[in-house]
Amino acid sequence: MRINKFLSQSGLGSRRKVEELIKNGLIFVNGKICNNLSKQIFEKDIVKFQNKELKIENEKTTIMLNKPIGYLVTKHDDRGRKTIYSLLPEIYKNLNYIGRLDYNSSGLLILTNDGDLNQKITKPLNKIPKTYKVITNRNLTKKEFKKLESGIIIEGHKTLPATISNINDDKFTITIYEGKKRQIRLMVASVGAKVIELKRIQIGELELGKLDIGKYELLNKKQVSLLTKYK
Repeated sequence: MRINKFLSQSGLGSRRKVEELIKNGLIFVNGKICNNLSKQIFEKDIVKFQNKELKIENEKTTIMLNKPIGYLVTKHDDRGRKTIYSLLPEIYKNLNYIGRLDYNSSGLLILTNDGDLNQKITKPLNKIPKTYKVITNRNLTKKEFKKLESGIIIEGHKTLPATISNINDDKFTITIYEGKKRQIRLMVASVGAKVIELKRIQIGELELGKLDIGKYELLNKKQVSLLTKYK
């Protein structure tokens, strides 16, 4: 098995993420740094990351979490701030989050040890839709909404067209098909407004529903399939 697939299936992250770990010399095979992306891993090999031996996780586990405001989407914070993992029991603290929600945002977050699922959701070419409820500091005009839907320039690249619905004064729902850092906040800022509240309510066809804030739910195969219908 190629090393990137081994690392992904061990729960370390998507194949793209683990390839960065390999390139940065953070993966050890039999006591030696491995920078070779085509390295084959056999049953007798000992693979380590941060001095911890990695094993293939045969059972794939995926949960959804209703992230509260005021929690970081990270495993560790050197400033001692609260992270999403403090909301989870020990059995799920090995799971990797898929994408992020910033400190002041809330809503649907997926965590899994399934590297293939992670890659499928985060790969830009798959254009997985992500839907958010937004409250802004003022009402937006029809012209401003049209600009948001047609795409704006972020860090030199134009965002993909978005879909806006359920407009009610300073509240609306927006669906985007990519996941640039702070994308919706930057989009709204581009028309001279500011996001006051941001909550993700859907990824693919999986909805947050009535899951309470700060709570999690183990997903069954049917629910996971709602995340994997896109190509």
